[in-house]
Amino acid sequence: LEWFERAAEGGDKNAMFKMGNSYAKGAMGLDIDFAKAGEWWWKATCEEHELAWSNLLTHADDSLPPDEIIGKVSRFKDWVRLETKLEEKLEKSLSALQVFVAQVYWWGQGNVERSEEKAILYLNKARERNNAEAHYLFGSLCDSGDFDMIEKSHEKAIEAMEKAAEG
Repeated sequence: LEWFERAAEGGDKNAMFKMGNSYAKGAMGLDIDFAKAGEWWWKATCEEHELAWSNLLTHADDSLPPDEIIGKVSRFKDWVRLETKLEEKLEKSLSALQVFVAQVYWWGQGNVERSEEKAILYLNKARERNNAEAHYLFGSLCDSGDFDMIEKSHEKAIEAMEKAAEG
């Protein structure tokens, strides 16, 4: 435990993720504490750990809705003094989280009720951060017409796909 904690506090994203998991499961002699688990997963998210933000949503099924998690991750910048590099990583991670939340709402995963409106909201937030995957998904939706709230438009699809290719 001591080694993982020191490594996590030193910036090791895998150790941060492991600390989050340990608090969530009550492993390594720790009491189960989802608040502390979430704190470590948020820190790992800022370091671009691929699974950390997914764990935030997975373990929030019984406590926080995805849009509240987005808010908490957004406020993370206010909790910690961030250097420019870390802030850039947070912005990148946040846009990836927004794409993930958009997909959760689109499919209605876990105990999250399907919501086309919220899916588009988070997809657009990620597009505002110039997330390539968000542009690609939006282009696909424009081309397919799968969302009632997005006009089927081949021109908009091409424009979004070009932005995805640039991103």
